[in-house]
Amino acid sequence: MTSFLSQLKGVIYRKLILQWKGILGTLIIDFIAIILMIAPGLISYSPAPGENDYSEIIYGPTFGSVEYQNNLSITRIKDSGCDGGYCLPELGNVIKTMIKTELDIDAKINDFDSFEELDRYQKEISKDRQQSINNLFAYKIVNNSWYNKEGDDRSANITCVLFYNSSNFYEIIPIFRRAIYKMIYSDVKNSDIHYQITVKNELKKDASGINPLNIIMYFLLIPIGIALFTSFSFGQIIEDLHTQIRNFMISCGLNRFVYWLGNIIIDSVHMIIVVVIVHIIYHILNDHVYMAIKNYLFYSIFITMLSSIFFMYFMGFILPNRNSGATIILIFHLIIVIAAFSSGLLLKAKLGINTVRFIRCIFCIIPVNNLVNCFYAPLEPFITFGSQPSSITLFTDSYDKIPLIVAFVSALLFIIIIWIVEKQSQNAKKKFSKFGWSGHEREFKEFKDKQKITKEAIDMEQSVHNSSEEYAIKIKDVSKFYSGPNGKNIYAVNQVSLGIKKGSLFGFLGSNGAGKTTLMRIILRDEALSNGSVEIEGDDIEKSFDPKKISRCPQFDDHLTGNLTGRQNLKFFCYLYNKSRSETKEIIDKMVDTLDLSEHIDKKVDNMSGGNRRKCAVAITFISDANIILLDEPTSSLDPIARHKVHNLINEYRGEKTFMLCTHLLDEAENLCDNISIMLNGCVFTIGTPQYLSNRFGTEWKVDILLEDDLQETQEKITNFFITEIPSAVPSIVRPSSRIYTIPKKDIEINKLFKIMEKSQIDNIGIKFYTCSCSTLEKVFLEIVMLSESKDQSNANDENVNKS
Repeated sequence: MTSFLSQLKGVIYRKLILQWKGILGTLIIDFIAIILMIAPGLISYSPAPGENDYSEIIYGPTFGSVEYQNNLSITRIKDSGCDGGYCLPELGNVIKTMIKTELDIDAKINDFDSFEELDRYQKEISKDRQQSINNLFAYKIVNNSWYNKEGDDRSANITCVLFYNSSNFYEIIPIFRRAIYKMIYSDVKNSDIHYQITVKNELKKDASGINPLNIIMYFLLIPIGIALFTSFSFGQIIEDLHTQIRNFMISCGLNRFVYWLGNIIIDSVHMIIVVVIVHIIYHILNDHVYMAIKNYLFYSIFITMLSSIFFMYFMGFILPNRNSGATIILIFHLIIVIAAFSSGLLLKAKLGINTVRFIRCIFCIIPVNNLVNCFYAPLEPFITFGSQPSSITLFTDSYDKIPLIVAFVSALLFIIIIWIVEKQSQNAKKKFSKFGWSGHEREFKEFKDKQKITKEAIDMEQSVHNSSEEYAIKIKDVSKFYSGPNGKNIYAVNQVSLGIKKGSLFGFLGSNGAGKTTLMRIILRDEALSNGSVEIEGDDIEKSFDPKKISRCPQFDDHLTGNLTGRQNLKFFCYLYNKSRSETKEIIDKMVDTLDLSEHIDKKVDNMSGGNRRKCAVAITFISDANIILLDEPTSSLDPIARHKVHNLINEYRGEKTFMLCTHLLDEAENLCDNISIMLNGCVFTIGTPQYLSNRFGTEWKVDILLEDDLQETQEKITNFFITEIPSAVPSIVRPSSRIYTIPKKDIEINKLFKIMEKSQIDNIGIKFYTCSCSTLEKVFLEIVMLSESKDQSNANDENVNKS
């Protein structure tokens, strides 16, 4: 299997496990989203309310309450059974007179043969920017309608079909009733006095049983369902991007394209399942609106959800927390969906159809709003006129193409943005770091000169610059500059030059803030260097960096996926390193046995103790075939037994691989490292073997003595011997059968100390065994740090004197 396919399989494996572990939450979100998306069908499927008579007091609303009054018109629809095609033609004149009286507008009366003809006309005229129609309502008087205005007993039986914009419900119905009242009582001088009328109320649906008000639910509930689905389905992406999880994957060689491709595959399959379920339910409900334009709506929902996936991937870079991020993006979606829908209805009369269409397209940069735009083409006439939505063949109407094109464009836009972020973020860090260095070269040099580094460190610098020797890692004049608070410059790494030989185990020591972790992050390209170069096996990391050449164990364990078990984490990284199934099993079994993880390997990482999480992190480091391994405090949270097991694992590969060990455990460095560098204030102060550093910088000798017995007489002989032969010797530990003495190094040379101790055995004063050694590395390190701090204080005092 190629590395590409193996990594893709690993990303999909991880994604599926995480989806399964959160299956309950996923099902709940999917269920709610599906209910919202099929709600319009459920509402229209419910039985229509029956007839209901009621009485009401009406106080005569006027046309003055109509919001949009430009180009005002009304429409009459013919009935073939009426003389001249129109029953009660005087009603139109009454309405026209009312508009003239109340608005001083000469309204136009449009005549059409059918509502379908009006529907087609409305669609056609809406395409022309220069034309507009503000049709308040359309009505049709059925041929069996009549009224009697003779005498005091007025009576009427009028059957009327009235179509109007549902948003004007509370205005149009009372106004139309007023018009009928005025027609019947035309001989009454003031017919606008309040009246009581008994209305036979019946919720009308069209011939297919569709309630026009339900159409609005398509515009709102389906996009909101998609918004809910997308907002809560991408939390893991946010977590990966804003923790060390994905950064560590990439440092292990994960291809960024593979990461996104694996996530797209699973998220797209998840999305398709939801869309198909919604489509099937609408078929079962036999929803007339959906079925009339099912291909168009299915395609619109599908492409909108697909583009929403890329939008959420982009938002993953912006939203800092997976839980709050989901809530924030859902609220954002709700606001923007309502705004997009409202703009279409409220601005159309004021701005014109083409301007509104442009505004809707702008909203559609947010993919979920594109569905609102897709719905307008087939469903807007039904909201306005109540007509049955006609079947739409995709791409026949010029504007109908735009929402679908915008969906592709928005998806492509966010893909490009993600690519730019991924591709350019590293370059931006590099350029910013180089920019920060420019102009500070002299400051770095002056600061380093004050450190008074040792000859050993200078010899190493010259070797790196002049020697042709091939190093596993070659660090040449590397510097890292930060601008700290209050404008104070921070020399995190200052012109460091080191050569690490192949097969060696090289240690980094230094107090907190000395620069050792920053240097390791530069080697791994987690940090951009400000100046200098780093070569790994001969390749400059700035020009060609192969993450497979180097493996690492970070300082903390936040690179592990907490919702996976230890075994699943290890298996995922085996996929990244292109291990076969048999190799994966062999490696995991070996790490479990070596690190004593058998009782904990199948626990979720979040439920493990700190020590067991650390073991998992160490195990992942040794899965790789890389020849170079960087260990940043690998045993910091381990007990002595577990620490010993990690040391055994390191020693197993000693000589075969090159190790860089950064640790605060001085005995660990002393026991494991071939060479050690001690960093102070961003500079390499000295370098050498543990024994050499102890001899070079130690300030005392240590003599361990084992006595032949624990008699008081023997103890007195030992005490008198040291008082006589080495007066400056100080007993640091005194036990009945053993003692440890410390002797200032300046008081006696090591060869003379051995001669004195040999004399003690010749004189037979009771010493059974002894050893002489230098200061421990820990004591040497403390002494060097204290020396450095005293020099820093002296330099600071000198600067203050110069300033004064």
